Amino acid sequence: MDFSLENWAHVRGFDFENLTELAILKVLRDIGISKFLRNPSCDRNGTSYLPEMNGWKKDCPITTTLPNLNPGMTCVLLSSCTTVDCCLDVDIINHSFNVKLQLDPCNENLKVSIEDFAIAISLYDFEWGVKQNLYMKNVVRIDYSLYDLESDGSYLVNMNVSICFESSKPCLIDQIIFNKTKLTKKPCKWQSGFKNSKWSHRSCGFCLVVRDKPRNLTKHQFVTFDEVSLACLFINRTNDA
Repeated sequence: MDFSLENWAHVRGFDFENLTELAILKVLRDIGISKFLRNPSCDRNGTSYLPEMNGWKKDCPITTTLPNLNPGMTCVLLSSCTTVDCCLDVDIINHSFNVKLQLDPCNENLKVSIEDFAIAISLYDFEWGVKQNLYMKNVVRIDYSLYDLESDGSYLVNMNVSICFESSKPCLIDQIIFNKTKLTKKPCKWQSGFKNSKWSHRSCGFCLVVRDKPRNLTKHQFVTFDEVSLACLFINRTNDA
């Protein structure tokens, strides 16, 4: 979507550098993002984002190397160690945007969101190492790529957030969140049940514990326990009830 906030304000007689509340409501509606915005917006001065250092609050107990963030943005690396929650102040429209990337290695899913604009993806179908994005009308942008380092028990993550009100000019805000950052997968609570609720040992002829998943074995099903996999060879039989 081609858009210029400066031109939009000029045509309607608003002061581009000092938009009124009415002008902000109009421009957010015209862009088409007002329906996704939270009210109230996230608060960098609230307990969710404080205390912070260099823009980061670390609830993850595992040491993780993180880049310094620019003023006006605070991110939290949550206790799961694979979820980041950020709050970004955009003064020109008097709103703070919440952006989030959540990797769940136990349930094998990914959720990426900008305010209430979100996508959820199964990691079974995910294209690892391929650049992905989530754009809210091309104004608020998340660009990211993920790598599953199975042998290392972590994800390698690249993530960038930008705010762009001028299609033909540099973005107002352009911030690297992760740059080849390793996010450690914490152990899963397997006692809560199998990842595949339909799986049962009764459907197995016999089981083998394997370190590496064999390829091209259509008669096998794998249930992953961190670095160890349980391989079950199915046989055609009727279960005795």
